[in-house]
Amino acid sequence: MHESDPGIESLRQTQAAAFLELAVRSALDAHRDVPGSWRENRTLDEVLNDLPTYQGDTLTTVMRALRPERRTVLDLGSGDNAVALSQLVESFDGSIRGAGVTLPLDRADASHPSNVAVIREDVNEFLRGLANQPDEARPSIMYSVKMFRWLADPLGTLQLAYNALSHGGYLFIDEIYNEQMPLVSSSGQPVDPRNLEATLHDAGYDVTFGITEGTCGGMIQAYSVVMRKNGQATLTLPVRLVDMTQLGIQVDSNQHWDTPFENLGYPTRLLYMLG
Repeated sequence: MHESDPGIESLRQTQAAAFLELAVRSALDAHRDVPGSWRENRTLDEVLNDLPTYQGDTLTTVMRALRPERRTVLDLGSGDNAVALSQLVESFDGSIRGAGVTLPLDRADASHPSNVAVIREDVNEFLRGLANQPDEARPSIMYSVKMFRWLADPLGTLQLAYNALSHGGYLFIDEIYNEQMPLVSSSGQPVDPRNLEATLHDAGYDVTFGITEGTCGGMIQAYSVVMRKNGQATLTLPVRLVDMTQLGIQVDSNQHWDTPFENLGYPTRLLYMLG
C-alpha cells in the first residue's frame, strides 16, 4: 500500500480507534450472550464452511499436504476460547501447532484450551512483529473468520498478514465487505475489488478474490480472499487511502459510507484509490 500523507494517517488512526471500540463492545456483548450479538464459540465445521478454498482444497486438505514440521496455523480473531482452532489441532492428533490472536481485553474469566496458544494483542502490531521473525518461526497457514469486518483498514491488515506468512504459506479470509473497503479509480469512480486480483496476478501473486454474502447487517456483499506466498516475499497493494472530501464527497458527523455499521452511525471518511 502506498504511503499516506500525515493528514490521511491521522484520519486512519482515528477510524481504527473507532472500529476497535466498536469491536470491543461487540465482543463483550457476545461474551454476555446479549441478544443479537455474534456467536462467540464457532466450531471448526462452521469455520471451514465459511472459509474460501484454495483451488478447491479446504484448509484442512491444504494442511494435510504440508510436511509435518510445517504444520503451523494462526487463527486471526480466534476469540478467547479458540474453539475452532482447538478442534483443528485435535483433528490432527496434536501433530500441528496452533495459535490464535484475539482482542487484548483484560477479562478475569478469559481462558483457552490447553492444546493451543492465544495471544491477546492488537492484530496489526502482532503481525508486524511476526514478519520480523525467521521464516521457520512464521505460520504456514493463517485464516480469519468474521474478524476482518471489524477493521478500519482491512487491506492494510491483509498486506501485513501476507508479509508474516512463511514462504509457500497460505492465507484464507472469509469476508471483507465491499462497503467497508470502498475502492475507486483515480477519477473517483467505483471499482470492483476483484480488479485487484488481476493486478496482483500480473505482478506474480497467487491470489483469488471471491464474492460471498456478508452476514453482518443483512445481505451485504463481501469478498473472500485466498492467497499463497509463492515467491513474492512481501505484498504491496497498488492502492492508497484518500479522504472522501478530496473527491468532492461531502461528509459531516451525521453522514457515513454505507457500511455494516450503518445503524451505529459510524462515520467513514476514507476510501481506497487504485493505482
